[in-house]
Amino acid sequence: NLLDNRNCEVWAYQCLICLQGGPRRAIEATAALHQTLRLGLASPPILRELSTGFMASDKLQVAEDLIRRSLTAEGGKGSFTTRKLLGDVLAGQNLAAKAVDEYKAVLGSMGFESDAEHSKIQLAAAERCVSLLQSLGREEEAKSASAIALKLRSTL
Repeated sequence: NLLDNRNCEVWAYQCLICLQGGPRRAIEATAALHQTLRLGLASPPILRELSTGFMASDKLQVAEDLIRRSLTAEGGKGSFTTRKLLGDVLAGQNLAAKAVDEYKAVLGSMGFESDAEHSKIQLAAAERCVSLLQSLGREEEAKSASAIALKLRSTL
C-alpha cells in the first residue's frame, strides 16, 4: 500500500487482512473497503472474496452489496457461484423468498454440470432451497427442488 496507494486490489487485500483480525480491526476493514470501492474495484473474484469476509464478520448487508457489485461486474448474469453466495446472504438476512429466487437461478439456468465442483454448488443450493421453501409453506415447489437435489446427489 505504501508503494501504490491508488491500487484498488491492494486496498481490497488490506481489507481482507483486517477482517481476519476480528472485531478490533473492523473500522480499518471498513475504511479499506471504502477506499477499494472509491478506486473502482471491478474484479468479481475479489468482490466475492470480500463479501465472504464480511459474511464471516456478520455484516450481511455489506456482503450483499459486494455480491451485487460482483454480479454487475460479471455483466448482470453472474456465475452460479456468485448467485448461490447471494442466496446464502439473503437467507442469512431472513429474506427467504428472495434467497429462493437466487437458488432457483442456480438450479434453473445452469442445468446439470458435469464438473463435480459445479454439481456440489448446485446440490448445496438445491438443499438450501428445499429447506427455505418448506419454511415458507411452499410444499409443491419444495418437492420439485428435492427431486433436483436427488438427481444431483446421484451424479456425485
